[in-house]
Amino acid sequence: MSKLKIAILIVFILIGSVYGWLEFRQNKSYIHALPQDVNQVLKVNMDQIYWEGFKYMIMHPSAISTKEDTVEKEDHGFDIGANLFFFTRKSSSEIIYLSVPIKDKKQAIQHLQNAYKLEPSGEDRGIYTAVSSTLPMTVALDEKRALFAYQQLNKDSTIKVLTELYQESPEENLINKLKEENEILSFLMEGITARLSFENDRLFLSGEIEDFMGLLSSFPFVKDYTTTPSSDSLPHNIQYFSLQVKGLVSKTDTIVSYEYNDDFEKVETKEIRSVNFPGIHFYYANKDAESPNLLSQEAETLLLRNGFIKKQPTEFSTSYSNINDLPDPLPNPSGFGDIEIDFSSLKGYELYYTTLPSSHSIFKNLSILMEKEGENFVKWHSIIQLNKDIFKILNEINYY
Repeated sequence: MSKLKIAILIVFILIGSVYGWLEFRQNKSYIHALPQDVNQVLKVNMDQIYWEGFKYMIMHPSAISTKEDTVEKEDHGFDIGANLFFFTRKSSSEIIYLSVPIKDKKQAIQHLQNAYKLEPSGEDRGIYTAVSSTLPMTVALDEKRALFAYQQLNKDSTIKVLTELYQESPEENLINKLKEENEILSFLMEGITARLSFENDRLFLSGEIEDFMGLLSSFPFVKDYTTTPSSDSLPHNIQYFSLQVKGLVSKTDTIVSYEYNDDFEKVETKEIRSVNFPGIHFYYANKDAESPNLLSQEAETLLLRNGFIKKQPTEFSTSYSNINDLPDPLPNPSGFGDIEIDFSSLKGYELYYTTLPSSHSIFKNLSILMEKEGENFVKWHSIIQLNKDIFKILNEINYY
């Protein structure tokens, strides 16, 4: 056998070995990770994160630190596998859980005590339990696995959940769905699937919603500002919608406040101030002229007071800038809708700065396209453009 053939054979053996090892890691990560009555699952694909980080370092060698780390890193005692699973249970949907394999129980307990200032609840049947004094979190550990409950629970409740992980497994159908999702983040619950991946300075999000119109009807905002709040069929009248947020519009606003004079009488004071608002443009079209208007009279009055509106038998537009900026219908092959937000053009918006002080330096643009299949099933795809590479951002906020 020639040297070339031997080299090729060795390469194939190495590739096969790596692939087999990765598959083993993936399958192992599902063992005792989820309970039988799982309600919602967020899967974090650690192997995919490692792969993206490896590609980033190859493409950006300068990101690799050449300084010697003089601080000895603590061994946390956990065995972080191919995936991590955050989940809720049908019996307690308000509590978020996370179970993680451990390789050294003593080291894991020591690490958690240092990081979260645990207050031990005792040890029962080889299971150590504690609550954090800095976070609303309860921990239970045995020799093989740690369970985190992001709420302060009593000892018996936490031990019960941990032991149930060994006794029962979720439906095979759910496990198969999770294995099919290979993105960095995948979220599954009944009727809803969502996933996230990233590449350089872009985040990619997508998903499917089996009953989008029913989900839309459940939001309080929809119920408060539509013409027939009690009717779940109202959103079914939407044929297409478009929301665009771009630029700032300066408007004069009167700020009313109250002060007390020397006689302790309440006195009203008014201050006229120039305020910047986002340039919001919204458009929707009904299926036909007989369909009721989507927005209630209260909602239309609110929009008219703050901007401009234009109504036609089957269409409605509103804008916060001027009448010439009212959006025209944008052709969408799915005939359903799109959303676009230009974050980079919102600098100077006071509320934006107050609530999201550094977001304008992170996010650049958001676009969402929705495709409708049938009456209720919706697929959506989104791209978030960032101002920096994702790994640079994670480094800056100490998450990576």
